[in-house]
Amino acid sequence: INMRGLLGLVPMTGLQPGMHRIEIVWNPEANEDDVPIDDRYSAARSTYSIPIAFSPDLEGTLPAAP
Repeated sequence: INMRGLLGLVPMTGLQPGMHRIEIVWNPEANEDDVPIDDRYSAARSTYSIPIAFSPDLEGTLPAAP
């Protein structure tokens, strides 16, 4: 599918500082019996886990717009 990256926005309001995990499911509607789209993949559905550290005391703010 020639996807080379992912871009997304994650709301941080109310999120506690510390380590968190974002999970992304590619092709969430696929069943275990489904076959991959081609030989580059081993499964028709994949789950990816992305660790993030949220430290609001160390995060900078954007400057005010002119």
